[in-house]
Amino acid sequence: MKFDGLAVDLTWFVMVSEHPLSGTLTVPWTATATNMEGTAQGTVSLPIAPEWSLLSLIALLDGADEHLDD
Repeated sequence: MKFDGLAVDLTWFVMVSEHPLSGTLTVPWTATATNMEGTAQGTVSLPIAPEWSLLSLIALLDGADEHLDD
């Protein structure tokens, strides 16, 4: 994970849904910090990648360990 000001590159994650999705998913977020009172809130828009098979995802994530320190 690299810090660049207030931005942080996050690691890959997989979302499993009951129905196929496309486009962009907008989700709310909330953050707290020990050096301030209250919370920060907002939304983030995540582009939805094309559907992959479960076996393809496992193969991709199995090789992801090599890139965790990038």
